[in-house]
Amino acid sequence: LVRRRVRLALLLMACGPLNGFVTLVAKNLAGRPRPSTALVYATETSFPSGHALEATSALLALLALWLPMMASRQARLVAMALAGLAVFTVGVARVA
Repeated sequence: LVRRRVRLALLLMACGPLNGFVTLVAKNLAGRPRPSTALVYATETSFPSGHALEATSALLALLALWLPMMASRQARLVAMALAGLAVFTVGVARVA
C-alpha cells in the first residue's frame, strides 16, 4: 500500500514538468501561428492548446489517484464520464 502511494505521488509530481515538455515539443512540431486578430500577444504558437493539455493531464492524474480508491464500479464510471465531459468542455472552450 505504501509503495503504491509513493508511485502515485511520483506520478502527480512528474505531471507538471512533463506537461510543459510535451506542450513545447508539440507546439514546435505543429508550428501553427496565432491568429492575427488575437487579443493578447504571445510568443508561442497557437496549437496545440497548453490549457487543454494541462486540463487533460490533470484529470487523468486525478483519475489514476482516485479510481483505485472507489469501491463501486458505478462510481468509477461516473468519475470517468465527468472527467471526459470536462475534457470535452475545455476543448470546446478553446475553439470558441
